[in-house]
Amino acid sequence: MNVWDIVNQEVVERYARDDALPWWDGGVSFSPDGNLLAVGLKGETDSPKLTVWDRTTGESTDIGPEVKEAGRPVFSPSGEFLAFTVSPAAQTVLVWSVDEEQIIFQAPAYGDHDFGPNGRLAYFEPQDEEGNSNLLIVDPVSGTVGQTIGISGFGPTHIWWTEWSPDGTRIVATDQVKAAVFDVESGTELIRVDLDRVADPVWISNEAFVVAGESTPKVIDAATGEVRLELPGQGGTFSLAVGPGTESVAYGGWAGEVVILDTSLLGGAEIGGWVSPLNSNFKAGFVGAGSRTFLEDGDAVVTAVAIDGGSERVVPGLGVTREDGGLWFPDADPEGSYFAQATEDGSWVIRPFDSDEVIYRAPEGWSIRAVSDDATQAVIKQGPDFVGPVRLVSTEDGTGMDLDAVGVGVPWFSPDGSLVALGNEQEVGIAFYDTATGIRLLDFGSTPYGGLAAAFTRDGSKFVVGGFTGQVFVFDVESLLSDAPIEDALEVEIAAHDTLMLGVVVSPDGSNVATWGRSEPLKVWDIESGEPAGQFGPGSLDGVHIGDFHPSLPYLMVTSPPNVVRIHTLDIDELVAIAESRLSREMTEEECRQYFREPCPTP
Repeated sequence: MNVWDIVNQEVVERYARDDALPWWDGGVSFSPDGNLLAVGLKGETDSPKLTVWDRTTGESTDIGPEVKEAGRPVFSPSGEFLAFTVSPAAQTVLVWSVDEEQIIFQAPAYGDHDFGPNGRLAYFEPQDEEGNSNLLIVDPVSGTVGQTIGISGFGPTHIWWTEWSPDGTRIVATDQVKAAVFDVESGTELIRVDLDRVADPVWISNEAFVVAGESTPKVIDAATGEVRLELPGQGGTFSLAVGPGTESVAYGGWAGEVVILDTSLLGGAEIGGWVSPLNSNFKAGFVGAGSRTFLEDGDAVVTAVAIDGGSERVVPGLGVTREDGGLWFPDADPEGSYFAQATEDGSWVIRPFDSDEVIYRAPEGWSIRAVSDDATQAVIKQGPDFVGPVRLVSTEDGTGMDLDAVGVGVPWFSPDGSLVALGNEQEVGIAFYDTATGIRLLDFGSTPYGGLAAAFTRDGSKFVVGGFTGQVFVFDVESLLSDAPIEDALEVEIAAHDTLMLGVVVSPDGSNVATWGRSEPLKVWDIESGEPAGQFGPGSLDGVHIGDFHPSLPYLMVTSPPNVVRIHTLDIDELVAIAESRLSREMTEEECRQYFREPCPTP
């Protein structure tokens, strides 16, 4: 049995018995103070198979009757008692007193058991042939049964798992294909959910619990039974655990991976997040004063989501689906007044966020590629993919001019609308146009500065490009438009990523730029010095899709597949406060000097 240091990802302790080994249903449990480690074991000969190790001395105690297997150790919240099961001819649940070092309670049982916040023990009586059982809640000291909750209708599959809610008012029970939540006081069944090969429920808050199983773990809403989120992981998982005092879930996947996920980011906390109603976030960003976000998936379905932490966070979007050759990067203005989107008939329109009014409709066969900040201009392109005629049009009367571009992937308007840069042209990489005349002012030609991702700073003074080979290039716009060589306008070059850049976004004050690629986390850089300022999200082939800075607060939004939205703070004082709140031990003086300001925080 190995104990891992989560931060350093290394084994710091090892425990073993010569005559027995850990097994799939054995389980492990730390005492609340962390000093004891209980492990369920299995062996060929009869002997006590539940071992408790003292982590300070390394000494061990074998407890329970002589059997071949024991499992499911659970400490009471006070640490006074340890419940576990043994499996001779019939399963039995036992409670061991840590102080008295003896068994004080035992009873016939089946499946799982759990201590509630008040120290009461919940366990299942053996089921009848129809799958009916009782969930008994007892005082382990006196053996008195306080409540009997009848459980029926689970059919031929056995009830295996149970867990109390953190506030002690409810209990969730699962068999292999269902989960049910019961009110402890009345015994009433509150919800029942049909699931697919599930196991081992764990509450992450009073509002939601996670179930393991042969598929990916699922977060279940305890009030409605709805699946809030499928957590990342391959091949399913059997067992989960929640970090004490946190909403971090740890689980081991059957494919050999161990995942530790901070689910507090899913709850709408002040610095938190939520699960998007869309399957994937293809475009996302803050809009308006930052009270809402703009989310779009690969089918051009748009949803506005509030971030005030209230219960009505999701505002139904104007749900539409795209036709072939739909918009790659739909646009929303910084003030949050409109967005560009495909309609069900395949046409492309500009709409206000809060109504169905159409501000502008592109001609048939044309898609909207970008819209100016004041929504008076748009770049449209004919046909799918990158190649095809490109036009700059007025959204007020539809008039416009053809641009001498052979195609466009992503256009970017300057904040004042006087310039538009067209990206991913097959011949010239990035080209700048005067929006008043349609004249091409410059192009990057065969220089190494082209890319799929770019952005103007809010004051329009700088143009930031995410290059094809992972570099970030920061240009002075005035110098770009002069007769000087393009390289003379380059102010900063950052080796940001190892592969193609998929997106860049500049903070409202122009001090930072966030970048992301195909297989690395989202990164934040100081735009003047090129020094790193942060790193967020997963690094995988299905990693971060997009990020955006809040218009007025030091927050960064990061989206990642399949549909998770997270809000991170960039404020150093807030980051320190969060780190202090998550300390699990006192820090050394050297660690305090390294990581924190005075005074030294305490856990």
